[in-house]
Amino acid sequence: MGVFAALGLLVHFRFLVPGLAIVIFMLLNPQGRALWTKPGVWIAAAIAFVGLLPSLIYNSANHWPAIEFHVINRPHFDPNPKHILSFLETQIGIVTPVFFVALVAAARMSLVKDHDKPDCLLGYQAVIIFLFYCLQATINKKIMPHWPFMAYLPLLPYVPDVFEDFIGAAKTLTQRYLRIAVISLGPIMAIGIGIAGSLYQYDYVHSAALPYRSREHNILKNENWSLLEPDLAAANARAIARFGPGVVWATNGHIAAVHLEFPAQPGIKGRRLYTLGDPYDEVSRFIVARKKWHLDFNSLMRDQAGKGVVLAVLEPSYVYHDPEQVAMFTTICQRFDEIEPFKIHALPPYRTAIDIYTARVRKVPMTDISKAPCALLPRLYIAHPTRGQFLGKTDSGVYFGIAADPIGIRSVDILLDGKFVVAADYGKDDINFHAPDLLKYDPNWPKVQYTFTFPKGSLTSGEHVLSMRATRSDGSIENSEPRTLYVH
Repeated sequence: MGVFAALGLLVHFRFLVPGLAIVIFMLLNPQGRALWTKPGVWIAAAIAFVGLLPSLIYNSANHWPAIEFHVINRPHFDPNPKHILSFLETQIGIVTPVFFVALVAAARMSLVKDHDKPDCLLGYQAVIIFLFYCLQATINKKIMPHWPFMAYLPLLPYVPDVFEDFIGAAKTLTQRYLRIAVISLGPIMAIGIGIAGSLYQYDYVHSAALPYRSREHNILKNENWSLLEPDLAAANARAIARFGPGVVWATNGHIAAVHLEFPAQPGIKGRRLYTLGDPYDEVSRFIVARKKWHLDFNSLMRDQAGKGVVLAVLEPSYVYHDPEQVAMFTTICQRFDEIEPFKIHALPPYRTAIDIYTARVRKVPMTDISKAPCALLPRLYIAHPTRGQFLGKTDSGVYFGIAADPIGIRSVDILLDGKFVVAADYGKDDINFHAPDLLKYDPNWPKVQYTFTFPKGSLTSGEHVLSMRATRSDGSIENSEPRTLYVH
């Protein structure tokens, strides 16, 4: 047991939870209390600690990144019962109702029927682990559906007995056949979930071919990033033409980098992207790996100073309304010059957009970027509705954004499919949100925000293109980059 516990702890901290279950067993169960004087338990615990030791040494030498992630960054206490109900619904759906009920019966069998046997330790393991993840559902920003699976493994030896007892309790032959049929639904539903999940994943990777109404049900981040390959190749050629050979690629953070490092294209091997300091990399600690590989932002500045780079920037939904994103874009605007927008590529189902640029890495960073627009940041910005959002035909929500220009903006119009819909209320400085300092180049700053509401009857069912049109102080016109919007 100690060896397996050590191997688990070497891989992930979540294997501490089965250890917690053993401690609770040793506190609550008479058989468990007898183990406190058994040397084998302490030997197993010592062996398990050996597996935890490398993580403790690494974390103590690196300012405890795991503690920062799991204890500080990840928790988000929200005791709303709906989180636990959602957690239970997910588990019942994935495991299937038949097997979930069987596992509950197995836990009862272990804790009640076998309470005076060593086997009941399995029940303690299952219940403590499952309750731990129920608690996590209220204090964790995100619960992955597979995490509680380790609670089910200790109960599997009991499941055949549960099914046999269920069938054996039938009083007639008809009841017996009905109960066999119910049990048979378990593997049938499991196979069905597997097939449906595979089809769901396949369909939404190719969601451009799906009817627009179907796209609303895509809850996954499964865009087909290989669609970017032609644009990235063209941008690379443009960067070489501008800055000469030795061009490298960079993107926001680790997750976007992985999408681009492993494209669905044959013959592309060994591609590596630098990352630009996405805030999530700090929260998730991906930054540790990027630094180790010399593919973080500081490595890019050091290794590529004065050279060309292709920037494939994952467009945030709220770039100006998120202080962490403002900080990130301020930093990268300070560190690049000769920034040339190349293309904005929206990936089906058009919730995700990648802004592609060619640029040069500055040898000396700029200190103040508020005197002129940074090409990496939109001057005409729709914050809400977001890309690929679904609205109802009678939607009456208040939407908002920012419009800025070096000579100032006179008015903002909202367009749908290229046609005027409504004049936005421009020139606002919301008491709850002030436009960031990096927009100070606009003479109207900080009054550069606008709001609008879609007029009654302006929204019709279908896939639409939303954009905005800004009239500058000199009467000239500029249009924003369009985005897809759905109405059902």
